[in-house]
Amino acid sequence: MSHILPLLAIGLPFVGIGAAYQGLLQRELRFGTLALRSVLAQGAGFGCALALARAGHGAPSLVGYFVVARAVDAALLLALSRRWPGFGVSRAALADIVGFGRHRVGNQLAGFVVMQIDRLSVGFFLGVLAVGLYSVAERITGALVNGLGGVIGWVGFPVSSARQDDAAGFRQAIGDFLVAVNLLAVPVFVGLAVTSADLVRLLFDARWSGAALPLAVLALAGIPHATNYILTAGINARGRPDIAVRYSLIILAARLAASLAAAQWGVVAVAAANLAVTALSALVVVGHVAGVLPGTGRQVRRSLAVPVIAAGVMAAVAWAVGVALEGQVPLMVVAAKAMAGAVNYAAAVALLAPAATRRLLRGVVTRASAGRPAGRCRGSRTATASPPAPPAA
Repeated sequence: MSHILPLLAIGLPFVGIGAAYQGLLQRELRFGTLALRSVLAQGAGFGCALALARAGHGAPSLVGYFVVARAVDAALLLALSRRWPGFGVSRAALADIVGFGRHRVGNQLAGFVVMQIDRLSVGFFLGVLAVGLYSVAERITGALVNGLGGVIGWVGFPVSSARQDDAAGFRQAIGDFLVAVNLLAVPVFVGLAVTSADLVRLLFDARWSGAALPLAVLALAGIPHATNYILTAGINARGRPDIAVRYSLIILAARLAASLAAAQWGVVAVAAANLAVTALSALVVVGHVAGVLPGTGRQVRRSLAVPVIAAGVMAAVAWAVGVALEGQVPLMVVAAKAMAGAVNYAAAVALLAPAATRRLLRGVVTRASAGRPAGRCRGSRTATASPPAPPAA
């Protein structure tokens, strides 16, 4: 370990270099470019790791992956942005960065602590085995939360920032992102809850069966997480990250109290406490951002209504499929539930909201025929050609 850490540290300067250029490309809504650079950088890192592993180097092959991927990533971002670093420092820009960044760092630290609370409380009260079961469930749901809400929130921040001077356009952008994220997140997390037992049997052996029920409970907690990501992106786009820090600290305190109180009753109780606090956190977030983003509560309710009803239909169909295929191999059960659930969810959404469905499909077809990258929205041309000024602290 002592010789691996210094080698890993070689990649850290590349992370700092790449972050600045990634922010510039993200601000210009060049998400297709960012995706291509990620594929190339990760591919280079994987190739290096594979070559080192085949040569018998063991753990250093993982170090090679990290360093090469970060170095290639920084080099590609530098080349793609077509900007070279300089030595001039603007006091006004530095003040904006520090003023905005200190709140963002505080929010990130609070989020990191929140993510570790459950594991610490489970480990303290229930031991190593319980931590393992809970961690498996939490990692699966965490990956989906970041993959859905996190990505849309990542896109939502620059798109919303580009509309800071257009109140109606800004409100429309937040509403569209809420609809998009909930149309995706609600069926994914409800589907994960319905298939949790089959999924655990498919991926792990019988020793991990205790992770199925916590996974089902934590999956439902992913739904309010998705909404929180979008609202946090919106409040940051308005230049008020201090509000995000406030409600993050409230959520942190609630999670800590609930997790410690529930841990003595088992991992399912901890997962239930997580779900309860996360559901309440959506109300806390809406209450804090409503003053800056008027009408947020109404937008959230509208964005959830159709997906929740359609997901209920989907869950009922998936349950029926599971009953019909009871005793079959897990892969068949999971695949059948996913296919039947997806078809019925799409049909329910089209039936409940035909106008919105047509508008969504028309938008996809229009962008495809126009050759626009998926990350660019109508009205964002100004942001692409001339990035907006950073939000005021």
